[in-house]
Amino acid sequence: MKLPTIISFNDVTNKTFQFDTLEAFTKFIKAEESFWSEKLEQISDTYGSSYATNPYLIAATPLNTILEYVKAWKAELSTWDADTFTARINQLQSLHLAALNTKWIWSGHPFISAWLNSYKHSQGTSEGFIQATLTKSIPNTANVDWLKGYLLAYEFDLQDESNITKRRDAEEES
Repeated sequence: MKLPTIISFNDVTNKTFQFDTLEAFTKFIKAEESFWSEKLEQISDTYGSSYATNPYLIAATPLNTILEYVKAWKAELSTWDADTFTARINQLQSLHLAALNTKWIWSGHPFISAWLNSYKHSQGTSEGFIQATLTKSIPNTANVDWLKGYLLAYEFDLQDESNITKRRDAEEES
């Protein structure tokens, strides 16, 4: 169903997502909710639930709230005119979608896999990685785990340009 207005929202990185059909929007939110639920469960099972406290990692909760909100529309949807539909979308926008830019990171960003892999070192390492990646700042250098996360983020960000990576590869060869 083509919407009378565009549904638009941003993730934490300020990447914008726009949908002009309710089906495409719902499919996208379901996929994101499923992805983050699965990752939260994997990290909880592998490292313990104390590791699964990062607000971005628990993004499935606000995404599920959005799905439930839209699901509640189904019974009345066929009776709505364009103005009613627009009002409901605006309500969804102000109540739920506007807050996603502080709670949710799109699963398709290239750094997501590296961030989730950084949990194998420690929770602090993963926190350092995501902070350095998102804010480009490293305020917690007194904590060695966070520092490891900053270094992993540095290596990820520069990939083949990193002197650390080049040195490591040269040491492995010799």
